[in-house]
Amino acid sequence: MKKKILGIGLLAIAVVCLVFSILCFNMEFKGSGSYESYESYGGDAYTGIQNASAQTANNVRALSYDIAEIGNALTTCVGYGFVVVTLTFVAVGLYYLLGGSTTKKEVVVASAMEMPNNTCQQCGEVTPEGVAFCTKCGTAMCEN
Repeated sequence: MKKKILGIGLLAIAVVCLVFSILCFNMEFKGSGSYESYESYGGDAYTGIQNASAQTANNVRALSYDIAEIGNALTTCVGYGFVVVTLTFVAVGLYYLLGGSTTKKEVVVASAMEMPNNTCQQCGEVTPEGVAFCTKCGTAMCEN
């Protein structure tokens, strides 16, 4: 029962991750700003101030477009990351939902009656007759 609840929970998280990946792929950052032209005025001081302001405005515009490109690249990478996480959660969720492993492993435990007297009860090592301690693990051998 716990495995089925865990499987359903993981599938629900996978759906949320898928929504986040779609949002990341649909995000688009655009640079802003306008291009400023260079002007000449009658006075040298005004021309210098205008051209410095125009250069600053153009640099800020170019920087905003560069930042937008970096933002677009990052959201694409994060979107792919969410796709990988989604696929992982779907796989693990279905594994738990469908019951886990399909092969059953049987564990066979030999009882003390089936073991010869010279076999260690702790580690299963067969020791020579009459030895008081196991030669492998050092456990005291019981005398029957």
